[in-house]
Amino acid sequence: MIMALLSGLLCLCACQKITSSGKARGASPPAAPYDVKPLLQLLRPGEQARIERQLKLPGGLGGLPLYEMDLALDVSGSRLAGSYILHYPNRTGKPLASLPLLLHPNAPLELGVKHAAELKVTAAKTLKGPAVAAVENKRPTLVELRFARPLPPGKWVKLRVTFEGRMRRLPSDSNDIFAQALSSLGVGGGGTGASDYGLLAVGDGIATVASAYPMVAPHLGGKFDTDSPGLFGDLAYNDLANFRLRTTVPAGHTIATNLVELPKVKKIGTGQPVFTSVGAAVRDLVLVAGHDLRRSSRRLGPVRVSSIYRAEDVAAGRRMLATTAQALALYQQRFGPYPYTEMDVAEATLVGGAGGVEFPGMVLVAGMFYRKPSRSSNPLAMLTRLMGNLGGALGGAAGDGAGGAGKGSTRMDRMVTEMGAFVTAHEVAHQYFAGLVGSDCRNHPAVDEPLAQFAAAEYMKASMGQRRARRLVAMNIKANYGIYRMLGGDDMPAAQPLSQFPSALAYAAIVYGKAPYFYHALRDRLGAARFNKALRHAVDSNRFKLITLDDWLRSLRRGAGGSPEVDRLARRYFHERHGDEDLGVDGSGDAVLTLMMGKETMAQLKQGTAVLGMKPADLFRMLMGKMAGGVGSTRQGLDPPDSLRQLEKMQKQLKLP
Repeated sequence: MIMALLSGLLCLCACQKITSSGKARGASPPAAPYDVKPLLQLLRPGEQARIERQLKLPGGLGGLPLYEMDLALDVSGSRLAGSYILHYPNRTGKPLASLPLLLHPNAPLELGVKHAAELKVTAAKTLKGPAVAAVENKRPTLVELRFARPLPPGKWVKLRVTFEGRMRRLPSDSNDIFAQALSSLGVGGGGTGASDYGLLAVGDGIATVASAYPMVAPHLGGKFDTDSPGLFGDLAYNDLANFRLRTTVPAGHTIATNLVELPKVKKIGTGQPVFTSVGAAVRDLVLVAGHDLRRSSRRLGPVRVSSIYRAEDVAAGRRMLATTAQALALYQQRFGPYPYTEMDVAEATLVGGAGGVEFPGMVLVAGMFYRKPSRSSNPLAMLTRLMGNLGGALGGAAGDGAGGAGKGSTRMDRMVTEMGAFVTAHEVAHQYFAGLVGSDCRNHPAVDEPLAQFAAAEYMKASMGQRRARRLVAMNIKANYGIYRMLGGDDMPAAQPLSQFPSALAYAAIVYGKAPYFYHALRDRLGAARFNKALRHAVDSNRFKLITLDDWLRSLRRGAGGSPEVDRLARRYFHERHGDEDLGVDGSGDAVLTLMMGKETMAQLKQGTAVLGMKPADLFRMLMGKMAGGVGSTRQGLDPPDSLRQLEKMQKQLKLP
């Protein structure tokens, strides 16, 4: 059935194919073999000229690769089938004997995870240019198309690639924040700990289809980057490309993409709708689909900001819209104009500990931030409530004294709402880092993630006020490092590839927790005005490029007038080990637990744990396990039944209600 839908879609759209706009003449760069104009409506006025000046593209934006893609989704059957015509220019500067295609949804399969999503190339042939002589499956995430003769530099090849996939079906509790907390600790999930984060999956009424096509590997440093996937961190970074997408879904379903959806919707088969979406100069493709998705929008100058969410999550969906619009407005003031005409935030069923995932023009935010955690029946929720009861019985802030359990639940709901705002602001910041300013997320993760953390902190301060935001910011940034140190992890450099971090917790601690404070320290040294000018210069200098951390720091230094403070502080925060001193935490755990629980509750917890001959940090180490070391140890986490027994024992010994 799914292949029949795709065949119908191909027939319907055959007359819509983008046509040639000209042929190469003489020694000048060949004209694009397609008309780029219909795709430009995703770009704001003037942005096309800016990009073409910045990148010096032969043929302008028509010199970018184009994916003309047809996609059919069978949501109930968790399947997809697709086909695209790829117009690809050889800009490598040398003859191209083969073209590598990456299949990112297969990363968990490659790492040994069972029952993961899967994508496979079923056929590939040349429509114009050197023939495809072989389709070689190098590994689950890499397919190479070998040409019968090399494609000369500066020439185009036109290929048709067909593919099909299986979407992962997610558990019913995938949007329970406590279930996801356990999952991120490796409890109940088994396997290797690797996750696709639910980026090709169906769960809780939402289908998420992200990076779910065989994409040409990015070309950086004179070669295609076809490195194997890692256990954690972002799955992909990409070169710029243009897209025309036609998607058919079951009748009654609708979609939202990171492109511009054209208003006219056609139908095929027995009523399946066909949505057409277009876009230029984007690094990836993502869509969400569902039968009860709703959209709320508002204008931010020339940008339409939209929130897409399940009908029952309307209050949270509108809250996410406000956060996205406000964050984008602030970032445009600080970092320069957002390049696209649309900015979407979409509810998605994300797993594996992911709170959000970014794509150019669209960010996905986990459904767990759209739900009230006080309604959860997960064992970890029970444990948290029991700890709240304990704090309340002891007179601590966690339970607010008499009747504290109910107030503690209200506080928990508010905390998760605020955390959702921080996550959303973080993902919107990724529109600049690494959407606008592209970077290799696997070899240079210290480029985009610390900047997104810093930007999110700036948004929270602007929206909540310095005083209210201070603790929330520390909980979302500094606490990553503090918890890691409490669990026995050692400080290490942030400027290293993902593969050099021993665990996901170590990566989060150093890149998300320590490195963002480089920007706070630099602002203190330069002053706010000079710092903001340097940051804006660095963004403007690197729009739409792929850069390294050294490239970024050079631009920042130039923007700061050559200040040696940039290099000095970069060494300290990215290459050296001063985290304890700079963040004011250490391995004892006292600082981070006081941050998390408040001074009064921390004092009361010390009293309670002393009865068991323990310190508060000992209790948390018992609950969370030894997570800070090697990759395998990330799966040795919390055991809810044992933890409940320990806390019940504490209550009994203290003769608490």
